[in-house]
Amino acid sequence: MALQQISLRGSVGWKAQNNAADVTSIQKRLNTLLRTPRVALDVDGLSGPKTEALIFDFQKNAMGNPRPDAKVDPGGATLRALNDEKMAAVWAASLPADRPAPGAPSPSAPEAGPARPLPPAVQKYQRELETVVQQANAAWWDGFLQSCSDTTTGWGLLFNGVTTLQEAQRLGRLYVQVRRWGLPVGTFVEWVRALNNPKTVEAAKEALELLANLPAASRMSAAFKAAAAAGKFVSLAKFLVEYMAYWRQGDYHMAFVEIYKTVLTDRFPAAALVDALESLFSSAAAGRGDPKKNGLFFQFLRSFNIVGIGAMAVDSVGVVIGAAVEGSMDLARFRRLMERMRASPVQLFVGMGQDLAEAVAKMADMNDSSFREMISLSSLREMVAYAMSDD
Repeated sequence: MALQQISLRGSVGWKAQNNAADVTSIQKRLNTLLRTPRVALDVDGLSGPKTEALIFDFQKNAMGNPRPDAKVDPGGATLRALNDEKMAAVWAASLPADRPAPGAPSPSAPEAGPARPLPPAVQKYQRELETVVQQANAAWWDGFLQSCSDTTTGWGLLFNGVTTLQEAQRLGRLYVQVRRWGLPVGTFVEWVRALNNPKTVEAAKEALELLANLPAASRMSAAFKAAAAAGKFVSLAKFLVEYMAYWRQGDYHMAFVEIYKTVLTDRFPAAALVDALESLFSSAAAGRGDPKKNGLFFQFLRSFNIVGIGAMAVDSVGVVIGAAVEGSMDLARFRRLMERMRASPVQLFVGMGQDLAEAVAKMADMNDSSFREMISLSSLREMVAYAMSDD
């Protein structure tokens, strides 16, 4: 079989860096190379005892390493062996490292280390957490406990500081969501870990609560999978939490700003960001606000060409700077700019600006009675319409 060569950003395994994307790559490769009676790993992006034991086994039996360390280093011998398709047959011909021949002494396993205790909150609310996880899928409970035992890169990291049953159950539901969506658990933990910012902690808690309660088939699932595949998981999560902080203050318009920044900085597809926002905030806004207005907001947001608008902004600034440098205003150049703007994603705003300017000019020509009648109207839209009318 032809193997696609994998590379690592950091080490994987016992006492390693264990970046979730790297761990996922190693788990998938080990599963590709192993044969029965060896048992495939759950690909969850977490380096736990099972992953470390299988790396140890591969080093000892496939590579013939007399001193296996259960660790894969970038550019190291173990990674080179994992990229060699011939190693599958070599490994298959040997007994698993944890299954010695009859009568043989059991091998020492320094890679396993001491048993990792569960976080206090998991121990305290274990029965309630078991109910949450097993109601979704009983087979996930062992994986949940294993992940909770890792308080450095695993799900146990999320339980740091958890003191109430409600918080613990929320994390249990969140784990279920991640498994339903088919995402590497370690990747999600890596995201939450990146959000340890006092300025957004309340927004992060609300975002996690909403994520925990989203339908399994929501647009968020597709957005997260696309983000994980592109290595942009942290970018998407940071975007959602930062916008949640604005949303809590009523600054809904900051969606345009945050999408613009994320698209340009992280090269993230704008459509996926809007999908994620709409999925999250349709849940957040349930029972709040005007559904019609909410729908209109996302319709407008979806039609908002971020890159095109950014290009038009640069074009406009360039024309203005050119006029300043030359010390004169070339009207023909400004007309060409207006023509480009009318044919660009900012055409809506060009039209709005022209209509508003025309309305202001007409207001200036009104007599007192007409002006008083106009300002008695209930909304700015009605006032502008009144001013623009020929009556």
